[in-house]
This record gives sequence, structure tokens and C-alpha cells, in this order.
Amino acid sequence: MNDRLPKLRDYLAVRGYDTVLVFLLLGADLAWQMLNAALDLPFLAGAVVWSMFIALDSLRGSSSGDGGGTPDEVVISFGTFLWVVGNGFWSLSDLANADDGALLGVAVSPGARAWCVNIAGAFFAAAVALGLVYFV
Repeated sequence: MNDRLPKLRDYLAVRGYDTVLVFLLLGADLAWQMLNAALDLPFLAGAVVWSMFIALDSLRGSSSGDGGGTPDEVVISFGTFLWVVGNGFWSLSDLANADDGALLGVAVSPGARAWCVNIAGAFFAAAVALGLVYFV
């Protein structure tokens, strides 16, 4: 067997967090494309919580000095968290608009849908600004 290929346990230790986040985001996007809020919302919530976990874990690793996250990884993980939260607000607005202003049978006012889009834009802008300030 080729010793250069990573073993499953090594892969999960290094890339497992990212793999789980990608799975959750793909599930959310697939449900969003099907306009299925009942399926989309659990994937979105999971992606937000998981990306927050990744961000906090990278911060803990960076501050402890035990070989955890580097400052670059901290910025990237927090930028990803901000982006995922923005994506969640945008998806909520989109799903409510697609169902005549209702989300899971609950009426959502046009003002609330507009606020979701504005909040999403603020989170997207914060993610981009964080990357620009740090990396440029």
C-alpha cells in the first residue's frame, strides 16, 4: 500500500471539520434549490453552528500555542463563519419569497424579508472586509 496516502484517521483529524461544513452547505444549497424550507433550515442551522465551532476552535488553538490554528486560519475561519451566517439570512428571505411570503407556513412580512437581505449583506460585507483588512 502507498504510504504517501493519508490514512482515514489522519484525514479526519486534519480535514474532517472542513468536510463536515461542506456537507452541511451542500445539503442546504440542494434543499434551497428545491425550495424545501423544512429540509434547508436544519442544514443551515448545522452549518452556522459548525462554522462557529471551527472558528472558535481555530482561535483556541492559535492562542494556546499548542500547534493549533495560525492567525491566517483564524481569520479564514471567522470569515467563513460570517459568510455562512449571511448565507443563512439570505436563504431565509429567499425561501419566504418563494412561498408567497410564508416560511414553514408562518407569514413573513415584506419588511422582515427585506431586513433578512440587509442583514445578509452586512455579514457578507463583514466577511470580505475582514479578509481585506488582514490579507491586503
